[in-house]
Amino acid sequence: VRFQLPLTSMTLISGFVATLLTLRSNQGLDRLNEARRNVEKVVLHCKDTASLVMAYVYPNDPHIAMKFARHLAIFGWVLKGQLRNSDESDIVKTMLHRKDEQDYILRQQQQLQKQQQR
Repeated sequence: VRFQLPLTSMTLISGFVATLLTLRSNQGLDRLNEARRNVEKVVLHCKDTASLVMAYVYPNDPHIAMKFARHLAIFGWVLKGQLRNSDESDIVKTMLHRKDEQDYILRQQQQLQKQQQR
């Protein structure tokens, strides 16, 4: 006994499945492009903020301006670590010299992770 499937039904279904897969991959690419644009905006805002600090804060108080610049530089690393669920504490400890500042940043990171786990 030979069993045969008609190819017309397979042809109709395969076109439909291919269309669904294309739409799904396009949505994934759209989300990736949106995330990339948002990261570009964050970088742009950080650069703008750094230039404003250097133009207006640094001439009056260089110590505060450099502290602000360190925190601004850490922001990108901490954000990346948060999104990738990786530990960026080494970078925080390298960039910030005072122990209380290091502890504050790392504590904020831990609190955010606890809130996300709920």
